[in-house]
Amino acid sequence: PVYAHIPLIQNPDGSKMSKRDVGAQLGNYPEEGFLPDAVVNFIALLGWSPKSDDEVFTKEELINLFSLENVNRAAAKFDITKCKWMNQQHIMRLEPGKFVELAMPFCTKAGLEDTAQLRELLPAVQTKVQLLSETPAWVKWVQTLEYEAESMAKLQENAREMLNLFVEAAKGIEEWSGEAAFQIVKPLAKANGVKVGAMMFPLRMALTGCHAGPGIDVVMQTLGRDEVLRRIEIFPC
Repeated sequence: PVYAHIPLIQNPDGSKMSKRDVGAQLGNYPEEGFLPDAVVNFIALLGWSPKSDDEVFTKEELINLFSLENVNRAAAKFDITKCKWMNQQHIMRLEPGKFVELAMPFCTKAGLEDTAQLRELLPAVQTKVQLLSETPAWVKWVQTLEYEAESMAKLQENAREMLNLFVEAAKGIEEWSGEAAFQIVKPLAKANGVKVGAMMFPLRMALTGCHAGPGIDVVMQTLGRDEVLRRIEIFPC
């Protein structure tokens, strides 16, 4: 018989990979939100190289490029960080509708309700997640408002003053949109002699309870004027 042997896969420290090590259990990949094509892409590059700088491939591209001559003899080392990066690249290549379809089960499992508002928001975080399982943390604020304690401790003393200034300006927007609301932030900050971040950070915290998330314009578009103003009013600062 004619046969070939691909290199062994080892842990990052060079030790033998066992079923208890990170990445060894194939059943964990779908639960954590890895895409099948991303895992195949990552594993294909463990011990094989297309002899180019390209790293992200579809299965069809891998089939066309693969050759036994380019398989290395040395053992390959498993890198979960690189595997997650690879998954993110494949997530970013999904059609927005497909991303929503794949991410929604992770959101409902986390206790979020499948609504039109949530579905409209999800594409805004498609480029931010490495795993589908990370999606709920980026969008939960749309239905559940919880404030990060560590971020709350970083609020400036003038946070309430900045928020009040924004509220007064926001009330004057004739036709509400996230972009229109976002456009008043910079002039307000400049007129009051503060950096844009001094207004942006408390605004983000008031609306999402998180220090990071989709663009603030997307947040304000999603919530609408009434909910934006309500959340600022109840913000404990």
